[in-house]
Amino acid sequence: MVDERAKGGVGAAIPHDSGHLHVSGEAIYIDDIAEARGTLYAAIGMSERAHARLKSVDLTKVRAAPGVVAVITAKDIPGKNDYGPVIADDPIFATALVQYHGQSLFAVAARTMEQARRAARLAVIEYEDLKPNLTAEAALRDQSFVLPTERLVRGNPRAAIASAPHRLSGKIRIGGQDQFYLEGM
Repeated sequence: MVDERAKGGVGAAIPHDSGHLHVSGEAIYIDDIAEARGTLYAAIGMSERAHARLKSVDLTKVRAAPGVVAVITAKDIPGKNDYGPVIADDPIFATALVQYHGQSLFAVAARTMEQARRAARLAVIEYEDLKPNLTAEAALRDQSFVLPTERLVRGNPRAAIASAPHRLSGKIRIGGQDQFYLEGM
């Protein structure tokens, strides 16, 4: 059975399930929900460099900061330090190599959000900056890829293209994208 909303195809206006709540101001977001007594707050310690090796990460002052209950690093994660859903390409916390500005290095839990944020800023981190490749052409020239090439294939694409009644050829560039979800409940 085909959903009635999908019949319009590409470019058809399909209303979002919770769109009416978002535009009317009635959507409930995470910050609208009352917190349980004893709730801890987390802040992430993030890289201040875009492309670097981590030479040292000293969290002594973070752990000693007022209100801090726990500090979590990659060493504290049971199992794999990665949350990539298909390809293991997304470390939860950087360990040796920082791949982008703002990459997560550690998390700190504290009794208030302000305490967590202040504590996270106390980390003493030493970096070794690496030469960046700033264009796709430079990365290709230097064979410098963020991760090894992965190919996801379903069926026989060459045969499907060869038997297609119409074919296009050319080049296309698409910037990286992350989905952004509104949190309505």
